[in-house]
This record gives sequence, structure tokens and C-alpha cells, in this order.
Amino acid sequence: MTEIEVNNAALEVIKANKYLKDNNIPSDWGGITTSSSKGISIDEEMTSILKSLFPNRMKNKWNTKGWVFEINTLDEVKECMNKMKNLTPEKISYILLRFIKTKNSKVDESIFCLNENVTKNPIDKDKKWDFMIKDIIFDLKGTYIPMKFSNRELFLTKVRDGKIENSDLLELANYLYVNQSGYKTKSGRFDIQNRLFLIMVPIDNNDNGDHMLTKYRDKKNLIMDFCNNFVHKPEFLYEDSISHEKAYWRFLFLIEKMNEKGELIYTHTYI
Repeated sequence: MTEIEVNNAALEVIKANKYLKDNNIPSDWGGITTSSSKGISIDEEMTSILKSLFPNRMKNKWNTKGWVFEINTLDEVKECMNKMKNLTPEKISYILLRFIKTKNSKVDESIFCLNENVTKNPIDKDKKWDFMIKDIIFDLKGTYIPMKFSNRELFLTKVRDGKIENSDLLELANYLYVNQSGYKTKSGRFDIQNRLFLIMVPIDNNDNGDHMLTKYRDKKNLIMDFCNNFVHKPEFLYEDSISHEKAYWRFLFLIEKMNEKGELIYTHTYI
């Protein structure tokens, strides 16, 4: 994606996120599964509608969730939803969040690829890595410090205060690899991947930081700073306890703070 295309995609995520809030739509995936009452999943229904509205759009046969890869704007999302049967608030919540989360991930990845030190994976459907920084491949994971992470509050405080230690990072990396990372192989195991964790650090410890996802200017400052000054650090290594596969990891933190005027500002750090 060019910088203009990245900016346009980011704008659509911002508009969708605003639409979600302005209409008081719950941001909890509707509290439902993807199955509708007729046994047809919401994603299958959206894919079918998108094919009928834009017959030349669905050229890539991804899967039953294909609509979210092929749709480009909030207006197109609304057009599809208007064609749905029994459109409920739960369905609206699920569809908008699928659109926001998927497109946001693509924007974040594309911002990395604007940097001269970054090379995009030429195979779009390759799930093993997103891009290469200098000569190290990485898969990008946008996330937050999980609520179940035992030292979450202390960890967040240390990040904000600039007092994070390698032992803290190792503990979080191990937790995320065990609980979030990778994808299942046919044998049911997870492949271990080099991982960049792009983590939101909200001012409120009880918040997961979802409202920070659209702070693209601040995220871009963080990403460019990291990529421009990238140095491989082989000591940041995860080893799976069963397969003994190894992977390198790094953390990028976008930090929400309040300045002396009582205004929210965003700073960053990376490891």
C-alpha cells in the first residue's frame, strides 16, 4: 500500500470506530457466536451479499469470512448490512468489530512497510510472517496486556515510568507465546514465529486500550522510530518447552498519559 492508500484505509477504520460509538453499539462482539438463527453464519451471509452487490469484487476465495478482506469502506459495510435479514444490534456489533479489527491490523502492518528498512512479505496469504526488518522476519501482533496476566498492573506502571526490566519482558513474552501467539498446524501444535508485539498501554489499568487503536499518527511515530533504529537483539528469544522451536520477539508500547493541562497525550517506547 502507498502512503495515501494507508491513510485512506486508516480513515475508514476511524469512521467505523466513530460510528460504533455514536450509535452506542456495544463493542463486545455482540456477545454472540457467528452463527445466525438459520444456521448460516454472519460472515457467510455478509460474503454472499457482497458477492451479489459487487460481483467482480470477490476474486479471492479466502474462506467463509472473505467479505472482510474484500470490503474497503464503512459505506460498503452499511450497504451490505442493509441487505441482511433480521439485522440485530448483536449482528451490527460483530460486523463492525470484524471490520475495525481486521482493517486496523492491515493498516498497522502497512505503516511498517512504509519504512525503508522494511520489506513486505510478497505472499499475501502467508500467515507465517508479515514483513522483514533488515534481515529479520516478523509476524505482527497488535494486542494489550491481558487482564489475566498475573503482574499486569505492576507491569503497566513500570512501562509508563520507564522502569521495565528484561525479566518483566521475558515473563510477558512467555505468557503471550503460550496464550496468544502462533497458529495451529495440522497436528494441532502451534508454529513458533518471530513476533513483534505492538501493545497499547492505556492510562486506566482497567481498560484494554481499544480506544487507542485509531491513534495512527502516534502509532506511526512509534513504528518509524523503531524501524529507523532497529538493531537485532538475539537475547530476546522464546523457546517452546515441548518442541524446542525458537523465535525472536520485540515489544513496542504506545503509552497514554495525561499532561499538566489535563490533556491525554501519547508517548512510546520499545524494547
